[in-house]
Amino acid sequence: MRDLERCAHLGTASLGVWRRRDALRVLTRDELALDIGEGTIHCPLPGVCMDGGFQPSDEHWLAIAVLASSASVPTQLRAKDDVSALVALGCGRTAARVHGIPLIDDHDPATQADDQYHHDVAVFRHLRDMRSTPHPDRPTQTLHRFQLRLDRSDVVQHESGLFLTTHLRTLYDLTSLVSPEALVCAIDWCLHHGKVTVEQLEAFIVGHKGWRSTRAFSRAVALADARAESPHETLTRLLLKPLWPALTPQVRLYDERGRIVARFDHADEEIRLAVESDGRIGHSGQAMKAKDDRRDRRTSLQHGYATERVTWFEVRRLQSATRARILAVRDARRAKLSRAA
Repeated sequence: MRDLERCAHLGTASLGVWRRRDALRVLTRDELALDIGEGTIHCPLPGVCMDGGFQPSDEHWLAIAVLASSASVPTQLRAKDDVSALVALGCGRTAARVHGIPLIDDHDPATQADDQYHHDVAVFRHLRDMRSTPHPDRPTQTLHRFQLRLDRSDVVQHESGLFLTTHLRTLYDLTSLVSPEALVCAIDWCLHHGKVTVEQLEAFIVGHKGWRSTRAFSRAVALADARAESPHETLTRLLLKPLWPALTPQVRLYDERGRIVARFDHADEEIRLAVESDGRIGHSGQAMKAKDDRRDRRTSLQHGYATERVTWFEVRRLQSATRARILAVRDARRAKLSRAA
């Protein structure tokens, strides 16, 4: 019987991820070492195995983090149970990725940030951080293990059966793990998609006043805006809004018949100046650039709106120069309209 057939039943309750000790119940050490060497079996972290040949997904990393920190994957928890019975569950950046919350420092070519190689798990006894075995062709993966105070309301079960922190608790835990602007981007996304409400965020802050990260979390919540439709729009707002209070997100421009002509990422309606956040994907390529140019000409010639565009690289690496450029255009626009009046 081939090794893969003998291992087929492993990981059936944990997304195809299993512990090394479970593999050794059906394989000899030599057989397991051979499969790992040939790439048939992959060990993303010491003591944890999965089928080789593909990149682990965010859900896989949830299972990897839990299995690397507990003897098994718990699949049941009643409402009255103490969450410490879970032994380990996904939190922080790992939970955020499974929830779909964008983390702007996960593989950002503008800043060279590579947080995607960092994973987080909540445990209920002290465990050291864990790193993957050095490999010349693979980046080092790091599992950070935190002892967190968690209530039953802080925990939710993923469709796979694995447990992780809720959207709300995940946002709070991100406060100590990501940059302030990355945290605001995450909060904006959750507000925009209805995963949390402002009332829930404020109630959490009131209920956790004495906690270490609450003040920083409160500052991020105060800067959040549910109207942001992407992290790029959030970063543009954070860059300009403090010095340009009149800048408003998601401004709609209507024609004389009441039809929407354009929807600007940000705009100052008084001076008719828009600021568009050109994302890394959505506005790339010659065809999309030509479309943007046509819209800018139409809104300028027919409706008197000027448009400035900022790229991802500008809001991530050239903040001072970008802020100065946009605000100079704003001031010139105000002066021109003042003279015309």
